[in-house]
Amino acid sequence: MLKFNLPLLSLFFSVATWLNGCTQEPPFECTDAIACVTINRGEPIKIGVLQTLSGGTAPGGIDQVRTIQLVVEQRGDILNRPILLKVKAEFIIEIPVN
Repeated sequence: MLKFNLPLLSLFFSVATWLNGCTQEPPFECTDAIACVTINRGEPIKIGVLQTLSGGTAPGGIDQVRTIQLVVEQRGDILNRPILLKVKAEFIIEIPVN
C-alpha cells in the first residue's frame, strides 16, 4: 500500500496550479478577414435573423424567431455585453402551379 504525505502533496498541487495560472498567453489575433469582428467597449452584440414570416412556411419561421427571442431574453448578455436582435422578414412570392 502506498502512503502519501498529504501536506507535501497538497503543496505540490498548489504550486503546480499557481505556476500554470502564471503563464501568459499571447493576445488573440484573428487572421480570418471574413469571420473576425471588432466590437468596441460598451457596444451590444448584434445578432441578425432572416426568416420567412409570411406565406405557407410562416409558422416555422415565426416559431424560430420566437425561440431566438426567448433565448436572448433568458441569456441577457454575451461576455457582459447586451444583445441586440434584429429580425428581418423574407418575403416569399407564391407562384400558382397550373
